[in-house]
Amino acid sequence: MSQIPTANDIGRFRVLKTLGKGAQGTVYLAKDPHLQRLVAIKTLHLNAAKSKESQLKVLLDEARIVSQMQHPNIAALYDAGEHKGQPYLIFEYVEGMTLAQRLKSKGAIPPVKAVEIALQILEGIAYAHRKQVVHRDLKPANIMMGGNDIPRIMDFGIASNIASEKVASPEFKGTPLYMAPEYISSGTVGPQTDIFSVGMILYEMLIGRNPIQASTVQEVLDKIQHQSFSPPSIIDNDVDERLDNIVLKALSKDPADRFLKAENMIAALEGYLNPVSDISSNNGKEGTQSTMEFLLRRMRHKSDFPAISQAISAINKIAASDNESVSALSNVILKDFALTNKLLKLVNAAYYGQFGGSISTVSRAVVILGFDTVRNIAVTLVLLEHLQNKPQAAQLKDEILATLFGGVIARGLAPKSNVKDVEEAFICSMFHNLGKLLATFYFHEETVEIKKLLQQGGTTERHASVSILGVTYEDLGIGIAKAWNFPEKIISSMREITETKIHKPQTEGEKLRLLSGLASELCQIASNTPVEEKGAQLKALSARYGEGIALSDKQLALAIGDAMREFLRETSILELDTRQSGFMKKISQWSGIADITKSEMQNSSANESEGGSELGDAALQDTVLHSPEPAGPKDIDSAESARKAAQNVLAAGIQDITNTLVDDYALNDLLRMILETMYRGMKFSRVLMCIKEGKHNTMNGRFGFGDDIDQVLKSFKFSLEYSPDVFHVSLNQGLDILIADIDAENIKSRIPDWYRKNVGAHSFILFPVMIKKSAVGLLYADNIHSGALKIQPEELNLLKTLRNQAVLAIKQKL
Repeated sequence: MSQIPTANDIGRFRVLKTLGKGAQGTVYLAKDPHLQRLVAIKTLHLNAAKSKESQLKVLLDEARIVSQMQHPNIAALYDAGEHKGQPYLIFEYVEGMTLAQRLKSKGAIPPVKAVEIALQILEGIAYAHRKQVVHRDLKPANIMMGGNDIPRIMDFGIASNIASEKVASPEFKGTPLYMAPEYISSGTVGPQTDIFSVGMILYEMLIGRNPIQASTVQEVLDKIQHQSFSPPSIIDNDVDERLDNIVLKALSKDPADRFLKAENMIAALEGYLNPVSDISSNNGKEGTQSTMEFLLRRMRHKSDFPAISQAISAINKIAASDNESVSALSNVILKDFALTNKLLKLVNAAYYGQFGGSISTVSRAVVILGFDTVRNIAVTLVLLEHLQNKPQAAQLKDEILATLFGGVIARGLAPKSNVKDVEEAFICSMFHNLGKLLATFYFHEETVEIKKLLQQGGTTERHASVSILGVTYEDLGIGIAKAWNFPEKIISSMREITETKIHKPQTEGEKLRLLSGLASELCQIASNTPVEEKGAQLKALSARYGEGIALSDKQLALAIGDAMREFLRETSILELDTRQSGFMKKISQWSGIADITKSEMQNSSANESEGGSELGDAALQDTVLHSPEPAGPKDIDSAESARKAAQNVLAAGIQDITNTLVDDYALNDLLRMILETMYRGMKFSRVLMCIKEGKHNTMNGRFGFGDDIDQVLKSFKFSLEYSPDVFHVSLNQGLDILIADIDAENIKSRIPDWYRKNVGAHSFILFPVMIKKSAVGLLYADNIHSGALKIQPEELNLLKTLRNQAVLAIKQKL
């Protein structure tokens, strides 16, 4: 008997109820009378403002994509059609609820169960990727939880071909909370876009909510691009460090740091469920490599290891490249506020101060001290900063102090050892014992066992570390140094000095290795032998290195004392806590130096500058930055302290630039110093310098600092043919302009399309660079994180002084 059609029928299908509604369509539960089975029907709401053909294409594209998919973790597509002008798709009906509904009703999922669900989602995604399809909109609402908790991926409506590196349309598609950073910043789509989304889903399953908490879409996008994710274990104690690491790796900002393929993340999660119980007991090179990989996996499970690895690798890559600029290295360092401050304190200390006087910007430090010196200081600080603030045993503190002390000794001995580059000597010695330092931090229990074996006697540290860890400290350090992109010269210097008779070195690399070994041994005997044995120990050490590095026992004794003085200065600058350190007590006794007075840095003052002229345009009247009236009394609070700190940075930079202007300087270097001073002092999101290009009559972004600056610079270009927008008003009339909100009613028509499309910060400031009433450049700064720019009168004067210094610098070079 045939079924009588009803008004609710869609084609031959009898609609039973609505399963869900969204902006793009509705999903119904229906019955197929021919096959006597339940199905899910997805319809598309046609938008009258868009062409019907383009909207039908969206649904047809999804049908074509999903029709290729035959996988237990992907909801199957049965049919497609059109009913009364409305297109629809017929899917397998998965009885149950979406993962989003489950999380909302039941909260967080236990870690093992969450991993099992994530594994099945990844199996479906891996299958789709093999079919050259990227989903692009993975989220809990698009995952149906069927019987036995088997997830089924749904809604391939915005999927794209894996071969496409970028999305053709500038329109964002997808759900902001699950979008990958590279898609937000540049529209890039690939397998790692889906991996990021799976990482977000797994995180959400572990803690019961999305890790991004924000009130606006823009805030969501900003946090995904710029805010580091905290380990899930901070919220749920049942999540361990191994699972933390997997989640955080999937959520890495740089897709290159994520799992390369879905299969790689599957392997990691399966390893979490079935961990390796024992370190490989194989012998020989293959066994050592296997053990190294195992130890590196364990280290990556620590939540801080990806961060330290990424920072050191990035700095090393830039310093080693012939194509990278001063801006690139400065930009990496400037992203870490604490690192920048400590680096500048250090380069202005007694040792480095002899090279250039006061240095207030990283850019000037690179110019004066060189790429390698700044690289060496930066990676040292990154390493020490990450390790010293962790709640770890006293042994770790001693290893950190010994590492730094060895570097200081080598730097002092370098000139006496005919080593040309004293900074290379410092960094090579610093990292000579990298393996032991990191093992103490990451494998503390194992290093305690190694120490016990040594105390029992009858073995060496090499044999003890192999018996407990499976590799020597040396091999572990070298393996990590390679992963961190250290140059070969440093890696070679990490090899232990095992020769009984040391010959004169023939190359600079051999000199560095011998000096690193000597500094390390000198540091060890100073911290491990009684003072009364000092003379004998130094004579023995001098004799051992006799031909290789001809230094007498008296010279070595003096080196200990000199190093101790410099070491105390640097530990003070670096804020290393030396209290209760057994290592410090021993080397203090050996050197006979127990204390040193801290040196203080002085801030410089700066001159004020003139403001811009009045603007007749009423729409832009409030955007012009006038010279301020004298400020009245202010409340003394934390905000005032922050303003004073900003003014100090700006003033110090102005003084440094003033000193540079009287020397023979490269114009680009000085302009970078101006930009960096603005960036650090005001904590802008981005600052950049535009230069007029006469041939094409355009203003082009040349260099800058801040978030996604390379991408922004490529698109910051506009014609100087007049247009009634804020940029041309600023340049034509020589006016300093502050835009608090580009969408304000009286302003929005004056914001050019190229800016909204390519830059889009809601608040920015413009300082034209004028020579003879003609614009030759433009200083731009914005705030993309926390609303409108807030600039105090004193700060405005200092910023204008910086702009005036740019004018003077360009005039002097014309």
